[in-house]
Order: sequence, then C-alpha cells, then structure tokens
Amino acid sequence: MSTTKNELPAYSDNHVLDDHEDLDIDEHLPRYEESQQTVKSIKTKDFLSTIDNRGKPWALLTLTANEPLSKNIPTFVEGSPVKGTVKLSLDRPEYIYSVYISVCLLQSSRGQLTYECH
Repeated sequence: MSTTKNELPAYSDNHVLDDHEDLDIDEHLPRYEESQQTVKSIKTKDFLSTIDNRGKPWALLTLTANEPLSKNIPTFVEGSPVKGTVKLSLDRPEYIYSVYISVCLLQSSRGQLTYECH
C-alpha cells in the first residue's frame, strides 16, 4: 500500500459494524492467559525496644524490617516502607494527644558515617 505525503492510507470496511448490530466484544479481542507468576513474600523480623520509667516499661516500639538485611538492628533500604507499632502501658487512663517517632539515618559511604534525623 503506497500513499503520498498528504493522503491517508486506505482501509477495508470489513471491521466496521452497523450501529444496530449485536457486538460480541470477546470475539474481536485477543486471548490472554492468566499469569502464573507469584509474588515472593519477604521474610520480616520484628525488633522490640522499650521505654522504661523507674524500671517499669510503659512504651513498646516494634519495628518490622527485612530479615535478610537486618541481623542486629532493623535495616531499611531507600524506598522501602518503615512499619511498626507503638503500644503504651499506663498505670491509669491518660489523654494521649500525639505520639512522635523520629526516624534517624545512619549511613556508611566509603568508610564515612553520616547521621541525620527527620
């Protein structure tokens, strides 16, 4: 099929349907098989840290990290979520207006350590 610069190519009308014609859309679409891929689950490890007051724990922080990366401390890579929970154990009911958790970065690059908190 050859066309000049300003001409549109010619198409056959065997694919054009009448407005009143019933359309079985599945007949015109390619078939796709369901994917057999499975998502690998990442093994996680929980790290616990308590805050004590006079020897009595009143807050428990649990961080969930990627187990293969986290031997002794929770380790996260750029772009991965930081997940965890905070549980409070108080002697009497108290109003809690907010819980503030600071995430700090300890990074080693070419033998130099940098530390920053956000």
